[in-house]
Amino acid sequence: MGDKYYVYVYLDTRKKGTFNYGIYNFEYEPFYIGKGTGNRYLKHLTETKEDTSNVFKFRILNKLNELGLIPIIMKIKMGLKESEAYKLETELITLIGRRCDKTGPLTNIVIDGKPPKNYKELSDKTIKEIIELYYQGRYLKHIGDELGLNENKVKRTLIENGIIPRRKTPINKRYISDKEIELMIFDYNNGLSIRKIKDKYSLSFETVRNILRKNEVVFRGYDYKKSEEHIKKIFKNRIVKYGDEHPSFKLLTKEEILRLKDLRFNQKKSIKEILSLMMISQAKYYYYINI
Repeated sequence: MGDKYYVYVYLDTRKKGTFNYGIYNFEYEPFYIGKGTGNRYLKHLTETKEDTSNVFKFRILNKLNELGLIPIIMKIKMGLKESEAYKLETELITLIGRRCDKTGPLTNIVIDGKPPKNYKELSDKTIKEIIELYYQGRYLKHIGDELGLNENKVKRTLIENGIIPRRKTPINKRYISDKEIELMIFDYNNGLSIRKIKDKYSLSFETVRNILRKNEVVFRGYDYKKSEEHIKKIFKNRIVKYGDEHPSFKLLTKEEILRLKDLRFNQKKSIKEILSLMMISQAKYYYYINI
């Protein structure tokens, strides 16, 4: 069961020809070499611009998709141990060459993705546990803590098995157990508000609300009566002040008022000209004209 890894290649179906690299021959130009298990080789087809780790590979796949084409995906060798798959992957990338160092057509960013020397292959049982915990909604860090693994190892295992991990967990985000979720639902159904629940479980308002929504909890309506004092406070804050009551309103000096009168009544200037010459707003103009 340990010899389950394989090495695969993506071929660009826009570029047909003869592409020979030692004992490896392709009818279309290769543009990516990878290793994996399960459905890992198909993972690249579902990537988006936001979650791809290789924008050069993504651009080729996106262009093929726009043209209504699909890449040819070939498994070069199967039934490998992980260490053997790493070795063959490195050999092929070196042999074919990469675009980034102008040695060949491959979009691979690194040549050797081999892990450290103290790296140990995971058993089928451990891999299964990682996948099961992930589908239960657990975060990578918590899976690693529970199984005694590094977070990056958990992430790599998921990717190699064709699973695209969720976004990285924020530092302040914690795992919420099923028991806690049940208690939150119980508290809410028994009259506790979302704000009190969030304080009780040290969570954000949005987190609690989303948990309740996902569990199809019926929300209570906002039918409580606000106090008169609260209503007055809201109304007061909504009143927009105009003219000399507005905090930004500045009075004109006596000289400016005299100039305004002269422009309006003696020189018979238009309102538009006066506003431009005096550099004042229309509201301020009418405020002083009315006075």
